[in-house]
Amino acid sequence: MFDLSVNFTFKLGGDRLPEIDEQYQKMYLFAKLVKAYTPIESWFLTANKKADALLHNAFSESGVRGEAITRAKALDTESDFRALGVWNGVEGRRGASISTIYRIPGLGSLRYQASGFDELKSYVAVAEVVDRALQLCPASLVEVGPFKYFSQKQVFPDRPGVGWMLYLPRRIEIGQVPEARMLRHVTDLNGCEGTIIVSEIDDGFSADDVDDVKIANQIEIRLADQDLLPKYRDL
Repeated sequence: MFDLSVNFTFKLGGDRLPEIDEQYQKMYLFAKLVKAYTPIESWFLTANKKADALLHNAFSESGVRGEAITRAKALDTESDFRALGVWNGVEGRRGASISTIYRIPGLGSLRYQASGFDELKSYVAVAEVVDRALQLCPASLVEVGPFKYFSQKQVFPDRPGVGWMLYLPRRIEIGQVPEARMLRHVTDLNGCEGTIIVSEIDDGFSADDVDDVKIANQIEIRLADQDLLPKYRDL
């Protein structure tokens, strides 16, 4: 089954967490964006029991529901850490989730995970999702691929993995990464130019495909040799 994880890492400014409303709004806007690529109509609040979760839709057509914000505020006890998430109510194939984690001081993340959506096997569609999302969430890093690759197959444990795609906020040319199958130069919300490096263009990337993993690993090594692949601690 084709599995996809898209993980945005971005800097959080200031010395306090953004408001819960703002954190949910980021997930709502991302949900609207991916609707053009996957037929997901509803996103539900996470809960211990599926039946309970399906009673609470997180979003309406016009924005975040007040219930989602109220429930999150009632549970929000941390001053420097907050995790929020929604899912489409489907377990296994055709299941999807969007989650955000904020830490102060440090970095925030937005992660989109989807299983069994053949619509997302197109590198064109997924690169477009990343490009459009950078207009919502300027990122220090975006990693795209199956979770198994990032947990078991990437080269450097302390640096990002290329997987299917890797976005870095700098212009990179094909001569610097000849192993890449495609480079897409993009500009984020703040006008920062960056590059989406694509390791596979024929079909969706698989962490079980030896050739897919080999190419992604080669790109990571090439980038690291040129000091173009940052360490997580330096983001």
